[in-house]
Amino acid sequence: MACNSSSSCDDEKMSARVRIWPIIATVSLLIILWVVFSLTALLLSRLIPEKSAFQPVFAFASLFFFVGFGSLATGIFVFYAAKTPLAISRMRPYLLALCVVVFAGLYLFTRFSGGTDSIVVILATANLLVFANLLGTWIVAPLRRPAELVMVCVVMSLADIYSVAGGPTKKIAEGVSKYYEGGMQGPAPLSDFLLVKIPVPGQSIPVPVFGVADWIIIAFLAAAVARFGIDDNIAGKSLTQMIDAGKPAIYLPIAAVGLCVGVVIAGMLNMSLPALPIIAAIFLAYVLIKYPAARKLRNSDWIVMLLFAAAITALFAARWFGLI
Repeated sequence: MACNSSSSCDDEKMSARVRIWPIIATVSLLIILWVVFSLTALLLSRLIPEKSAFQPVFAFASLFFFVGFGSLATGIFVFYAAKTPLAISRMRPYLLALCVVVFAGLYLFTRFSGGTDSIVVILATANLLVFANLLGTWIVAPLRRPAELVMVCVVMSLADIYSVAGGPTKKIAEGVSKYYEGGMQGPAPLSDFLLVKIPVPGQSIPVPVFGVADWIIIAFLAAAVARFGIDDNIAGKSLTQMIDAGKPAIYLPIAAVGLCVGVVIAGMLNMSLPALPIIAAIFLAYVLIKYPAARKLRNSDWIVMLLFAAAITALFAARWFGLI
């Protein structure tokens, strides 16, 4: 909306600046809590032998806790983004740039120091989650209909399957696996800094559990359900209800459950798996059953999904015959 006068524009800018400070304070508090919880969990995890019979139980508990806390942080961010859209829209590019600067700084620190300290890993993960929330809640802007979520989930799932099977994600996974299997000697590769890490029993530093792209999609879906009034929270009120009430609350989206399921399956099979198809399948199964509006696909939606599926099939065929 255009300003009517210079003074009204100045008042609007000042209002946006005032509103952004509670958001920055909240994000800072969440980062501090993430660091405190991670350090505490890391100290406790070192007390549990790696080959303990209870190790899988504690590993799952750690995964669920940190995914749950990350979900809470995402819910709070979506809440503030909906309550103060002008403040967020003005500050988002600067905050994204700040995340990139922090990412580069932490990575360069490990290159020059020759190793990776736990606190650096924890800070890098916190920074990734902030970046994912900023970006994920931004890219939801083009969505206009709940049914478009089906198209987006199908397309991103196909892309993730190809990437893990023979694309960039496979190369990232191979490089990271080589680093960890080699005893984590020297500085970590750049690709390792794109992975979210949490403490698990028997490990001296937090270990990677999923990629930043997975949390970008968690944030994207959270912003999308808030936009369309969909309740995906299995732990209480929907984001829409929180926004209307003016008070954030516990938030555990069904998509985060899908992420946990994907991580657990990958751990049981001891292999890298595409998490996004599992996230999308559980999310869509939940939403399509409860919200008929999400099932109203247009012909254009089907065309996009079929064309993308054909493109991915062609890429797999080209790799099979050694063309790429």
